[in-house]
Amino acid sequence: MMADIKSIIESLLFVAEAPLTIDRLKTVLDISDAGTIREAINRLTEDYETRKGGFHLRLVAGGYQICTRPEYGE
Repeated sequence: MMADIKSIIESLLFVAEAPLTIDRLKTVLDISDAGTIREAINRLTEDYETRKGGFHLRLVAGGYQICTRPEYGE
């Protein structure tokens, strides 16, 4: 189930025009436990860091956003 939540969160972050907060993700996913959301975000962050691809997950303005890695910004 965690893999599903992680993939759903990744999809939401990818299409979101603005950073998504834990509270917003809880509402959209209809999950009351913030810990579940945080755990999925932590695993997603680890995936991006391990892969070292063109994107990474950042905390921006109190929410999370998928961003281009600074070294690939140009």
